[in-house]
Amino acid sequence: MTKKLLVAMCLLSMVFATTAIAAETYTEKFVQSKTQKIVDVEKKLQTKDAEAKAKIKAQKEIQKKKEAELKAKLNAQKEAQKKKEAELKAKLNAQKEAQKKKEAELKAKLKAKQDEQLKKEKEIKAKIDVQKKKDQAKKAEVQKKIQSKKDAWNTLISK
Repeated sequence: MTKKLLVAMCLLSMVFATTAIAAETYTEKFVQSKTQKIVDVEKKLQTKDAEAKAKIKAQKEIQKKKEAELKAKLNAQKEAQKKKEAELKAKLNAQKEAQKKKEAELKAKLKAKQDEQLKKEKEIKAKIDVQKKKDQAKKAEVQKKIQSKKDAWNTLISK
């Protein structure tokens, strides 16, 4: 009976060992398949996360590029505006200078005309004075002649 028991135990241990090996193999395969699924899901999540991060990074770069372009455009517009203002200021200054020059020329012409007018007036006044002196001299001469004729007449009459 001991032999039978020993044989039975050996048989039982073999069955249990086979069952245990089969169970362990099945468990390993089950765990491996579940672990593989988890790893696959985790890889997918990591891939999606990386794609999302790359997309966000690309959007940020596009946004930075747009901002840089806009800033450059604004700077160019400011520079163009400054250039136009400088050109207008220079043009205005040139016009002011031209206006001042014309005013100076007109003042000089006016002064020359006034001087000429004064000169003519003095010449006319001098001619008038000369004429008056001549007229006075003639008048005095005529008066002398009249007086001498009166005197001559008076002398004739008194004789």
